[in-house]
Amino acid sequence: MPIDYACVDIQKRTAVSLRLPQHIISTVEAYSAHNDVSKTDAYIHFLELGIAAAAKNSDASSLDAAEEMLRGALQSIADYKSEKS
Repeated sequence: MPIDYACVDIQKRTAVSLRLPQHIISTVEAYSAHNDVSKTDAYIHFLELGIAAAAKNSDASSLDAAEEMLRGALQSIADYKSEKS
């Protein structure tokens, strides 16, 4: 379901210029036409999805790193206990 950007104050938007591969442009334009939203709103939609996915992956990476550190600490404790006995 598309995000409703109609409530966004257009004056708060900043114009940007970039070169994109044609397949991305075609995908965004098709999404725009299919969901009856402007191309700008379609680009915003996909950018926000990408940003959210990157943040989620970053969180998952942080959790993976913490889990690995915990495993290492537990292994160190186990090694220490086996040396003491």
